[in-house]
Amino acid sequence: MVSKRSRALVKIKSGGAVGKSVRRGALMIGVSERSIRIDGSKLEPPRDIYRAHLAWVEHSPGSMRLLFATRDRDDPKRLKTRLELAYPVECFSTFLEEFTRVSWASD
Repeated sequence: MVSKRSRALVKIKSGGAVGKSVRRGALMIGVSERSIRIDGSKLEPPRDIYRAHLAWVEHSPGSMRLLFATRDRDDPKRLKTRLELAYPVECFSTFLEEFTRVSWASD
């Protein structure tokens, strides 16, 4: 059985750290308040990125779906993987504004 201590993200020595925060890379550990914060600006880019050969949009009443796919190397007419992101229609414009440079505000 694995003990709780062996599953720790960061080991903090108990001497002199009371009331202080400890920084380890992107992690900020509040020792006294027992909190962990992550500084996103210090995170490295992800190593595993999904790269799609194809992308398309499907719309049906009440939902909007963004689909991405990779082709099979041996048979380019066949899809090897497919990723689908589904959103309620009313949330889709918010998603676009937050994660792209598209703005729906009128000039």
